[in-house]
Amino acid sequence: MKKIRIAAFVLAILFVFAVVVSAANVPKLKGETSHTEKTLYTGVTHAEINTDSSTPTYNQQHINVVSFDLKQRDLYLETAYNNDYAYVNGSSTVSKIVNYYNSTHSDKTAIAAVNGDMWMVTYAHARVEGSGTTYQGYSDAVVKKSLTVSRSFNIVDGEIYTTGQIVQETPYAGVPWAFCITDDFVPNLGQPYADIVMKNVTRSKTVKVDGINRLPANNAVVMYTDRLMGSINGFALDDAYEMLIEFDEDYKMCHGADVTGTLKAIYSSSSAENPPKLNNKQMVITVRGNKVSSVNTFQIGDKINFTAEIHDTQGADDLWQRAQHSIGGNIVYVRDGVLTGNAIESGYPTTMVGYDRAGKILLITMDGRGYGGVGASTARYNQLIKDLDLYNAFILDGGGSMTMVVADGTTYKAVSHAIDGSGTSYRSVNNAFILAHGPQRCEQGEFEIDDSTAEMTDPTHVTFPTKAYVKSFITNPNETVASWEDRCLKLTVTNKANDDPYASLSYLAADEKASANEYKFITLVYKMPTTNSTSGYYTELFCQCENRGAEGGQSVGGWTKATDQFEYITLNAGSLSKWKGSITGLRIDYMSGIIGTMKNGDCMYIHDIILSKTKDEGDTSGGIIANRLNDPNYVPPEIVEIQPGDINEDGFIDNKDVVALFRFVSAMNGTPKKTMDFNNDGFVNNKDVAALFRYVSGDKE
Repeated sequence: MKKIRIAAFVLAILFVFAVVVSAANVPKLKGETSHTEKTLYTGVTHAEINTDSSTPTYNQQHINVVSFDLKQRDLYLETAYNNDYAYVNGSSTVSKIVNYYNSTHSDKTAIAAVNGDMWMVTYAHARVEGSGTTYQGYSDAVVKKSLTVSRSFNIVDGEIYTTGQIVQETPYAGVPWAFCITDDFVPNLGQPYADIVMKNVTRSKTVKVDGINRLPANNAVVMYTDRLMGSINGFALDDAYEMLIEFDEDYKMCHGADVTGTLKAIYSSSSAENPPKLNNKQMVITVRGNKVSSVNTFQIGDKINFTAEIHDTQGADDLWQRAQHSIGGNIVYVRDGVLTGNAIESGYPTTMVGYDRAGKILLITMDGRGYGGVGASTARYNQLIKDLDLYNAFILDGGGSMTMVVADGTTYKAVSHAIDGSGTSYRSVNNAFILAHGPQRCEQGEFEIDDSTAEMTDPTHVTFPTKAYVKSFITNPNETVASWEDRCLKLTVTNKANDDPYASLSYLAADEKASANEYKFITLVYKMPTTNSTSGYYTELFCQCENRGAEGGQSVGGWTKATDQFEYITLNAGSLSKWKGSITGLRIDYMSGIIGTMKNGDCMYIHDIILSKTKDEGDTSGGIIANRLNDPNYVPPEIVEIQPGDINEDGFIDNKDVVALFRFVSAMNGTPKKTMDFNNDGFVNNKDVAALFRYVSGDKE
């Protein structure tokens, strides 16, 4: 694990008035056919890269990358909208947002920008009253007129513009991911959410607020600030119960907010009026469905207090509570250096943001169908992550929204291609992520790049002998904390909203993939404590081959037992129509199909995940392991610090380690680990391979 920082005394010596950082060149991609770079500003590089149909993996691509390092103290990365309010202007292209940003930030100048997060519009994700059409699972009407809302958690200058999608906005897909920059310019990729409490001080009644500036969904309590209702009003259905709150001065909804206002007006379902457009001292609380009874005793003149706290399902509360800017995204492709195995449709134009193992931030666009290329796919993004050495990265919005704009002298130009291929007609977007230069600010804080990863030497039998195995193989937790305990993967229900806890096992870390054509059965050796909410659960495995994501109809499952003992279950993945080719992932829905019965804290321990050719083979292996683990006389191997030579960190030094070290030295792809320097000479090379081979062969000197 390494910490990224710059020592203050070095900065004091080297940089008196301005920081000068050499432009960080963008690594070359595998098989690229052209690669041109331009310095947009000191320390900021724009690379334009092409590949063609002869290029392995990438095929025909047009890729733009802007690379920079926030250690440079005159650089800023900020979320921006085209006006002081957030959502409504229908002509907010990235270029217009850049121009507006420059006009309202006299001390800063934009260098580059990409389109921002996914956004929800009522005609695509909900239903406008009277439309008579159901869209994407939302069967009831939500609004009276079109409303555009960002899907994820947006922060601008420390203020929450939107919390993430709430569970009442169907189809709900879990806590959305977002990328933030803290007050000391540290980047983080996480799943932020807010706890917002409304208390009627006058009547001593407390109500939970579901979200800020979300869709006015049924059975929800939503706070609307001037960031939305300063531009638009009257979009909630007539059944909404709405309250206008006024404060003595401008308020700011952010982490740690604690503000009290006065209830000035109530607009019930019997009223023909709507709340007005808001000024900066007002907010509206909109309540629908079964939540109305929690507020309908409030009266005009009541004192209403609001508090807000930001948390992160990934455990980075401190960073998110200090976030100054954040922008939402969709698909996480690499998390803490581990490929997630997530999938994307082929040909889709996409925008990505992330940072590499040196802490350098990259903004990326990959043109797709409109440009005439083949666009992004899972395999191509996995290759891109390897080539650029990305440590954390995810997709922002894509399709026709994909845009990158860079400085070109005193003007700006779009370097990505519009979806229609014209290069001139770009889609309107909600927001943009803008890199700008400005006055000298504080130095970047410390943040960790954890390289303690394990290698998957045998995908047919995955175990978790050390914590590194959980970090290296387990991805995409939803309503779940994935941790390591007693040589097991521990999956624990947390932040439960939609009764859908799961995590994924990625086989992408394996040098050689197992074949689904050969291995038809999957065995879990597991344990569930009797302190769980129920004595049994339905555990479901979504089976993924050839880089496909979790798909309906492509899962197998069975009932698992909470007995405080190790049990096993063998499932027939070979019965699935798409269980073919290379096995690339399993999504483990460890408590599926029991809506309302699970609780936060319920958990499952998984000791082994075994692939087998027959059910008898899987049952035999699972039974032997479970019996051994349940034997009161069984003494598990002692967990000790990983020893030099234990390359795959399985607790043994054997031929598997020799092979793993030889493969690393042959490719030299990635960061060497201390365990690889077997002869302790400060280098990792063929001398270490030879020394480890001699040791394993019997020469212990």
